[in-house]
Amino acid sequence: MRLTCLVLFSVVCPCAILSAAVPTGTIAGSIQDPSGAVVPGATVTATSLETGLTRDVRSGSDGEYLIPLLPVGTYKVSVQAAGFASFEQVGIVVKADESSTVPVTLKVGSAAQAVTVQANAQMVETRSGTLNHVIAETNIVELPLDGRNPAALVLLTAGTEDLTAGNARGATGGAQTVVYPGAQEISSGGARYVGVNYNLDGGSDEDIYTTISNPFPNPDAVQEFSVQTNSYSAEYGRASGAIVNVVTKSGTNQFHGDAFDFLRNEDFNARNFFAATPDQLKRNQFGGSFGGPIKKDKLFFFGNYQGTVSHDITQGNPSTVPTAAERTGDFSALCTAGFNASGICNNSSQQLYNPYANPRSPFLDNQIPSTMFPSASLKVLGLVPLPQTSNGLVYYSLPVDYDENQFLPRVDYELGKHHLFGRYFYTHYVQDPVNATQDLLLATSGDN
Repeated sequence: MRLTCLVLFSVVCPCAILSAAVPTGTIAGSIQDPSGAVVPGATVTATSLETGLTRDVRSGSDGEYLIPLLPVGTYKVSVQAAGFASFEQVGIVVKADESSTVPVTLKVGSAAQAVTVQANAQMVETRSGTLNHVIAETNIVELPLDGRNPAALVLLTAGTEDLTAGNARGATGGAQTVVYPGAQEISSGGARYVGVNYNLDGGSDEDIYTTISNPFPNPDAVQEFSVQTNSYSAEYGRASGAIVNVVTKSGTNQFHGDAFDFLRNEDFNARNFFAATPDQLKRNQFGGSFGGPIKKDKLFFFGNYQGTVSHDITQGNPSTVPTAAERTGDFSALCTAGFNASGICNNSSQQLYNPYANPRSPFLDNQIPSTMFPSASLKVLGLVPLPQTSNGLVYYSLPVDYDENQFLPRVDYELGKHHLFGRYFYTHYVQDPVNATQDLLLATSGDN
């Protein structure tokens, strides 16, 4: 059994010291008048359309402005300057670790007049040389995901390679140690898998023993995540390949939620042409999420749950077990070359010897006295089935069962220019090592 818990409390404010706390985005641009001259001292305000969060700055002497540390989401930018009509642009999408460029051209007029633009920002990055790829909510929700694991979408980034794939080479943590199911072993830019640094809401999200990612929240709990592969800021460090920053969802001024249930079993599956029966997999993933305002524009909540129950049976597993004769100590069948008059096998490699005798002595006719059988071995032997063939083979079906539960509650609070939130992520995965008490062959599956 493996248990992974993470509690995070974070504060985001316009202070350089906290700039690495949580994945955020930036809105920047320049302000000009109709002639192309810069407009210094203009008031620029960014307002979140989901939560009402506002940030305001003034343009500098060169007409440039920068609004940093904005939580990801959709924003409205408004500009006001003396002698000019008000300007407003809505639908600006702020993404994690990216800068949205919003150039503004003001028209001469009174503040009572307003110019409104319905358009997104320019997403050409001009402020940083970082190579950054954002996996947006649309990608997470609409692209097919094996096991509903968003971490697999890291591979959409150029230069990444799945080290668990059959055509990949190199030792990985999963090949040497036990890791949480679904953990990713990815190479970026030719670096080893340990060169990818994972963060969840600004906190490290790595298994400190294997340096592989801890489990991602399920798709209904992830807002988006960014993958930086080159020239990223020194604030991240500890990675030669890539930086993965995951942002969980939060509540907004609108109530929103969903429920889901994905079911798979043999009742819905066609039989493989070469199989006698349909597959025995029974797998069910279910859950939902819900979020909304506690106090409009101030306090928000979000909660998510996903449960997974899987029962599978692998058929036709072979194993070699003692025959009925061998259970009584008769191993004469091992000597295919025959025994001489003294009871010694004509092939010395097929002759059994008494390990307790000094010097060692052969068991005549490969017969081991039952009085030498330890009582513990006899009890274990009772849990091993008899063979189905003359050469000691038995074929059996092996159950493989596991369960997983994920919980993610989050609360956000907008306090002036400050954004505070608390989030708790709990995952619990169990795969039992023993599926039956009367057959030791059924205890050979992996356990977690």
